[in-house]
Amino acid sequence: MGHREDLLAGAVRCLREKGYAHTTARDIVAASGTNLASIGYHYGSTRALLNTAVLAAMDEFGEEMARAIGEPDPGQSALERFERAWRTAGSCGRGCSTGWTTPTRKRRGRSAHCTRRWSAASWCSG
Repeated sequence: MGHREDLLAGAVRCLREKGYAHTTARDIVAASGTNLASIGYHYGSTRALLNTAVLAAMDEFGEEMARAIGEPDPGQSALERFERAWRTAGSCGRGCSTGWTTPTRKRRGRSAHCTRRWSAASWCSG
């Protein structure tokens, strides 16, 4: 990957871990292994990079939801399909129940394996 892609991946990672308001240019550079000048060169500003990262994270979330929903089951209502998809997308795959809270809540003592790729606000409650 080039610096542009590395920056975007690092910014998405920082968004998930710290949230939009708490992510700095230095955080992104540390996560991406690039340099501060790369942000301005490739994206113009840290804000522009973070906005692009938000859109990329939303795209990933949409793709994950589409996989979770799968093909429509004619025997299920739209609400049943949505509930199944939400449970699937919200589970870590290890049988853990996932908690949905605001990103500012501290996650001390939570299992690292349960932090979802697309949400810094969900984790294993076990």
